[in-house]
Amino acid sequence: MAMRYLKVVSIHGNLEEPNICYYEDDEDDHLWTRRVMEIFPDGTFGMASGEFEYGKTFLPTEGSISFDEIAAEVGVVPFVITQEEFERIWGRLLFRMRFEKGAGEALE
Repeated sequence: MAMRYLKVVSIHGNLEEPNICYYEDDEDDHLWTRRVMEIFPDGTFGMASGEFEYGKTFLPTEGSISFDEIAAEVGVVPFVITQEEFERIWGRLLFRMRFEKGAGEALE
């Protein structure tokens, strides 16, 4: 399974919208997003996978768009990142999520 890992930085003044997003997309399945993380300007975050959703974040119900389509959007800068970088950030946010939900509480 070929995966694509993206970091997308949005330059906007809306505190309700994430300014950094990370995506793990399955390139073999029409760029279907498998995991996503969103970081908001105030430091709060959300994350989602096929197993759970946390914060305001959820998995898209449609396939992702191409890198070029993302890059063409005004105020958005996409970066291809490595799987290792994605996993490092995923692990950090997963730890924070578990801490915020309470020690020992199971994922929903």
